[in-house]
Amino acid sequence: MLSKILDTIKSTSGYTGALVIIGVAIFTLLYDGPRYRKKGYIKEVRAIKLISYSYIVIGIIMYILLLMR
Repeated sequence: MLSKILDTIKSTSGYTGALVIIGVAIFTLLYDGPRYRKKGYIKEVRAIKLISYSYIVIGIIMYILLLMR
């Protein structure tokens, strides 16, 4: 089961996909986070941080899995 999931990830995504996911997450943290904080949307800032850090971890895991090809 896990082998099929890994094969699917490897066949449908590439290094570029993993880097784009990480890049979008970092951009969101650095650009949207301060804008929402400045407007006083604290709950949204927390959500942005949670989602962005999750995407960064997912992107790193995808990149590592692609290296194991």
